[in-house]
Amino acid sequence: MEAVESQLLKTDEVIASNKAIAKELANIEAELANIKAELAHGFSQISKGLQDLFRITYYGFQEVIDRLYFQSEMLEKIKEILERPLDTQAKELRKRGEVAYLNNWIDEAEMDLLEAEKKNYQDFVIYHILGNIYFYHKTNYKKALEYYQKSAKYATPFTKEHASNMLLYVAMLYYKLGQFGLNPSDWTRN
Repeated sequence: MEAVESQLLKTDEVIASNKAIAKELANIEAELANIKAELAHGFSQISKGLQDLFRITYYGFQEVIDRLYFQSEMLEKIKEILERPLDTQAKELRKRGEVAYLNNWIDEAEMDLLEAEKKNYQDFVIYHILGNIYFYHKTNYKKALEYYQKSAKYATPFTKEHASNMLLYVAMLYYKLGQFGLNPSDWTRN
């Protein structure tokens, strides 16, 4: 009986030990579940942080890209100006001439526009205004005719309307000068 009691005691110890192990395993499982939940929450926070960082970085880089694009456009314009100094000077002289003409400073307008013509012989607006100066203000019909013809010639590839208006001035000047019977193709000859 002692052997049975000893065996029962050992069995009770094993059962108690198994219960203790089961209880400890349950505690470990609960702790693992807590760790798992905390890790999931931590990874969620890291993910949210990374998304926020991505958005901030993306919009920051997008702004940098936009600024670089605008600076690139500005640099391209500066490059064009530097590559074509005569064209730039001609435009500035033409603007000054236009302002002078609109303010009835005829001599100053003529001077600026003649300088602009030297720098850009294809600017038909320069010739138009010079034609107006010689026709309306200086009454020099031959010079007006010359400039209206040039305006028509250089406007033709770009604006047929402007060219045809200039040819009307040419026709009117031929009439005023009493030069009839000329071939219309002569009107734009230089």
